[in-house]
Amino acid sequence: MKTWFLAGSLSFLLGCGAASSEAAIDAKAATDDVSTSDGGGDATDEGDGSDSADATDATDATDATDATDATDATDATDATDATDATDATDATDATDATDATDGQDGTDGASPGTTMETALPIGLGETYSGTLDDPETSKVYLWFDGKAGQAIRLSAFAKQGEDNPFTPARLDLFVSLIDEAKQTIALNDDPWPVDSNDPNVITVLPADGKYWVVVEECHSVFGPEECSLLDEITDKTFQVGVFSLEEGTVEGPTDQDGTTPNALPVVWKPAGPGSYFTHDIVGTFAAAEDVDIYSVTVPADVDVLAGNRAHLDIWLQPIGLGESRHGGNGASSPAIVRLVDPDSPSSGGFARLDQKHFSASDQTDPAALHVPVTPGKPYLLYVARSAGELGQREHYALRMAVGSTYDYPVEKAEPGNDVAVTAEALTAVLEVLYTVSGDLSPADSDQDNFALAVPLAVTHVDVRCAAGRLGSGLLGFEFALFDSVGTLLAAETESETVSPDAIAELPAESNTLTLRVKASGQSADVTGAFYECRAFFY
Repeated sequence: MKTWFLAGSLSFLLGCGAASSEAAIDAKAATDDVSTSDGGGDATDEGDGSDSADATDATDATDATDATDATDATDATDATDATDATDATDATDATDATDATDGQDGTDGASPGTTMETALPIGLGETYSGTLDDPETSKVYLWFDGKAGQAIRLSAFAKQGEDNPFTPARLDLFVSLIDEAKQTIALNDDPWPVDSNDPNVITVLPADGKYWVVVEECHSVFGPEECSLLDEITDKTFQVGVFSLEEGTVEGPTDQDGTTPNALPVVWKPAGPGSYFTHDIVGTFAAAEDVDIYSVTVPADVDVLAGNRAHLDIWLQPIGLGESRHGGNGASSPAIVRLVDPDSPSSGGFARLDQKHFSASDQTDPAALHVPVTPGKPYLLYVARSAGELGQREHYALRMAVGSTYDYPVEKAEPGNDVAVTAEALTAVLEVLYTVSGDLSPADSDQDNFALAVPLAVTHVDVRCAAGRLGSGLLGFEFALFDSVGTLLAAETESETVSPDAIAELPAESNTLTLRVKASGQSADVTGAFYECRAFFY
């Protein structure tokens, strides 16, 4: 959706180490290197074309004022460049759209593929190429047979291979999945992380039977007020694929049993020297107290941007049928994820995030864990249900990346930056953008101060910081922004449900600002003391 895209398109910070998944809609890549568990459906997969290197700002997925435009994206491995990828437009198993619009064998005059009754078949692992000639009204319907408990990925592409993955010249697609009861069970407008307008959703099928895939455009779903101008759309072609995530290597005869010796391994697939493809995990909760454990080792050779520290990024895919552009995968319950250092097993984890604090209808801030990690070190990832009674569809999906997904240089002047008079001078990562990653230790007494040189010809600054909302154990985390004479311009405190964000008008004669961050304490269960901040001038 264009309105939400405009709120988020500038939040992309180029990173390295993490690359796009192996292929966008190639059937082999969709099921390659999959790890599954027969009993409970826990699986790990290499992803579907979302490029974590171009992903949204770590502090907020759809930050309205982050600075790197999507047109500057230069991801490490574009889906169309994958060495073993089949380009969507060249897919040998694709169903040509012209077969869907000849109008010769429709029901009640409807062209094939334009209604549920005339839907065209598509097999798992196949792709379909088509057009939406009238973005305001056109829809394409496809169908396939599915099995209960089968994990699938539904991916549609109109902007694959474009220099600007948000170009208004191509269709802004929307996909939905409908079951035999004619109920929508999953849908998506923009993926999470938002590295494109091309939708992607991973879900687990609830029953044996027939399922319909519906592809339409932003105008058809949301109306012209929320979408690009119709006159800007010059290419109305698209591709869509349906892929099974259970056609890979079986990890064990039973569901992951909640014990660390039987943790399911995450195997990072190389995309190039020091670069690794994004990795998907999909699993189910067999019981209310079910806990699934994965072993995650950060590759020792992973590339890290100069001045940064390596990160593990985990995007929890939105559940239900959310009201935001991120849609939902139909899951009944939010998940809790914890990253545990095996060297400190007695703690509740180095990082923890509860998806229930991130609303399904939140347009700007779905759940994502962004954790500084040590290359070469193994970690344990725990996934559990948040709370409440079991629902009808108890599954979860995670997307993971490793390296430097975002450019957040780590603080360098500790403990000198503890006071404002010796504030650490930050270097802009872009002309109008400053970012920083740091730690507050001890949490209740340490504070970090950073000096920001005000760029020329700007009148406002937008500051956003996060700690607990990234998985940190810092409590009462807050920031304050001061002008060059010490006048307070803005201050915000983080809560479980809100990341601190503030916009301030700049005083006419202020050439330098000071950003101060501090916390009131440390969680008894979560040992991580990390935070991230960014300031965007405009």
